[in-house]
Amino acid sequence: MSRSHRILLLFAVPDGAGAMRMMYQFALGLQRDGNEVLLAVGDTVSHSDHLPPSAVAMLADLADRGVECFPCAGFRRRWSGSLRKRLTGLVTSRDVGVLIGFHPLDFKYALSVAGATGRRCVLSLQNRQKFWGSALSRRLKALAFRRMLRRYATRIVCTSESVREDLIRSFGADETRCSVLPNGIPIPQLTVGSAEAEAVRTFFRLEPNDLLLVNTGRIDVQKGQDLLLEALQSVREFNWTLVLIGDVSEGRNTAEQRQFQERLQKLVDDNNWAGRIHFAGWRDDVSACLAAADAYIHAARWEGPAMPLAVLEAMAARLPVVFTDCSGCPEDFRDGTHGFIAVSENIVSMGESIRRMLTLSHEERREMGECGRKLVESGYDIDQVADRFATEVRFAAEQQV
Repeated sequence: MSRSHRILLLFAVPDGAGAMRMMYQFALGLQRDGNEVLLAVGDTVSHSDHLPPSAVAMLADLADRGVECFPCAGFRRRWSGSLRKRLTGLVTSRDVGVLIGFHPLDFKYALSVAGATGRRCVLSLQNRQKFWGSALSRRLKALAFRRMLRRYATRIVCTSESVREDLIRSFGADETRCSVLPNGIPIPQLTVGSAEAEAVRTFFRLEPNDLLLVNTGRIDVQKGQDLLLEALQSVREFNWTLVLIGDVSEGRNTAEQRQFQERLQKLVDDNNWAGRIHFAGWRDDVSACLAAADAYIHAARWEGPAMPLAVLEAMAARLPVVFTDCSGCPEDFRDGTHGFIAVSENIVSMGESIRRMLTLSHEERREMGECGRKLVESGYDIDQVADRFATEVRFAAEQQV
């Protein structure tokens, strides 16, 4: 019988976004592997009522499943001695064997506390490690990270080979301790009922022959909703309707995101698109929206090297996709078979890819969606990915050093 380990997860910013969703699923995988899981979570805002509903739901579900959660202040500071002391006390008092960092803001605490207490440390890297500030500040932060990484990281799990290579090249990580594990998603086994899908189309006042395009994600320059709206000008002769699911997020960039949202609204107004483009906010029926849609469009300016979760979720819902080349792509993905790829920040390329999608017949889009679903099933099922992560953690906990 496998030995149980007590594991402390660190997550600095409970925003409900992709990294948090992966942390949530990995916590479940660690539990399935027989481990006791604790979570030190940052207090991004003062009250949990202000967290995104998805974040609140994930934290509540983890608590219901027996994951003990410890709200911790200080993750967003440059350095918090009080946070390090609290985490060190938690590790020693609860006899934690492994610390796992999931967010760039908690890596330094996971490594530092692991070094101080002699525990094992695992890092889960979604993106290449970047530092901000002046040139001197960036250099000092990188040197400190390099030193701690080389001394205290037992295992480093990267979402793509490019993240792994950058970590080895830029920070001297031990390549024998670095592995690659892609993002994953829960793959729905039940099909959304036609009545639910039709209710979505009725809500947005679509005619039977209208083509529904969907985009999900926070309203942010990074996500490129402005580029999408501009690209749609080149295909305005088609009878499409676009639903933007998402909103601004609470945090440092809230003001900038609201200004960006106003820019988007101006684009809609200038093109007289009030009836064609809908700002839907965050919705609880995203699966029904995907089932009702004819295509999914992802127009991000930049993403991590891994395949965006939103694109994977659309493909799992058998929805044909258009997405930009700023992110990773499955090795077996074929443009024109599993979807269409547009050049990032290129309105002409995005418009051409959308046109290719809209000119397909209903049957051709359905076939493309089925091909995408099979591709996701072949290597991105979150239960399988999370179980592989748990195996990585068990190896780190039990290997001889």
